[in-house]
Amino acid sequence: MSEPAFVRRMNQEYFDGALSPAFLGGLASLPTEREDVKVFIERMFRFMDSAAMTAQDLSELQGGILGTLLARILPGAWGGRVPPITLKGRHQKIDRFIAENRFTGRRESGRMLDLGCGFPPETTLDSADLLPGWTIHGSDPSMPAFMVEDPDGAYATFDARGQMIYCQPSIPTVENWNELLSDPEAASRRFAAIQAGFGTREPGLHESDDGHRLRVDPKRSFERPGLTFGLGGIGQIEIPPQDVIRCFNVMYYFDGAFRDMALEWFASILRDGGILLVGGDWALTTECRYFLYQKEDGALHAREFSFSLDNVVPMGLVPFFALHDKDRGLTLMARLVRTLREDRDFLHRYYETLDGLRGEHGICPRGEDGYYGTLDQEMDPVEVWTRVAEIAEAVSDELGGEAVRVLERAGWESHVNEIGMVTVALDAEPT
Repeated sequence: MSEPAFVRRMNQEYFDGALSPAFLGGLASLPTEREDVKVFIERMFRFMDSAAMTAQDLSELQGGILGTLLARILPGAWGGRVPPITLKGRHQKIDRFIAENRFTGRRESGRMLDLGCGFPPETTLDSADLLPGWTIHGSDPSMPAFMVEDPDGAYATFDARGQMIYCQPSIPTVENWNELLSDPEAASRRFAAIQAGFGTREPGLHESDDGHRLRVDPKRSFERPGLTFGLGGIGQIEIPPQDVIRCFNVMYYFDGAFRDMALEWFASILRDGGILLVGGDWALTTECRYFLYQKEDGALHAREFSFSLDNVVPMGLVPFFALHDKDRGLTLMARLVRTLREDRDFLHRYYETLDGLRGEHGICPRGEDGYYGTLDQEMDPVEVWTRVAEIAEAVSDELGGEAVRVLERAGWESHVNEIGMVTVALDAEPT
């Protein structure tokens, strides 16, 4: 049950009591009996405060996501495991960057490791389509032995012992997540019964007359020449030297000591001159932030940090998703966003541009009360995220150069990179 006193304290401490009734209404279902949920919420609000966000920047939609969905995607809901959430097209801009950037040039071939690829490995498949001459390996510690799909496209994955690892709706909207996970144990039993109904462990795809599917050793069904998949996480796999390593939506979950260990391991499997991209994003590379490291003379060097401008006033919650107080990416992004938001002229132009686009697209428009609203419930989810991406792209096109100038005045060496992200050089960080 939600603890009103906790919600009131968060509102007062981080937003001067100014959160909208609609946003607070979304928090009414927040399961504050779970300590991990309370700690996460306070950490998120603290980072928002450090980025100089205000109550008027938060929408009714975000309140609903926090109140109903958040608890169901934290590791605490999955026995402490990192949920292998995946979305087709999630890293599409990152793929374009890998294909051609100023560090490695234009590459028609190379070796790439997509670590934490999730399952089904949609993002790795996207990469293989865009980089057909490359040898690509996707790996995840939650790579399953079995995968079950229902006729609606919702799926669950199971390990070799038959224990459910994870389940996800076909289209991960708040409503679909809540419907699937309103009773996680019932969902697990339902998918397990589907699996048992096939009565086979023969590798490959098996389909029933009523539209259910079972994949045994499912990674094999996604492999093709130049594209392989395996089980394993950071430090757990053996692989030839790589030209590119992408590790997205993974480091949120680990502390600084683990990150330092991970960087050492990445350096050991990266070719000299190769690059490591570590960060996170959401659908169609919205709400993105990442570090770029390059190996030179046997050592890994932090070259730059990039972020999409929709992080200044995000549509969702990914920009402030972190499981540790000293999350390096979020700490740096909050610092940069605060610099932008404290420039009054830039912030005025940002609101003017964003509010116009949200109103035009019908995506959480600002209401007469000064707060952002929610989505048209009749809008198809694919259409929603397509429009969100279009809004983010337009904001970047309109204000990217101005953001760079604001950061340069604050002492950062900055530019807009090859895929429209605002980028700062890490070897010239202001003190």
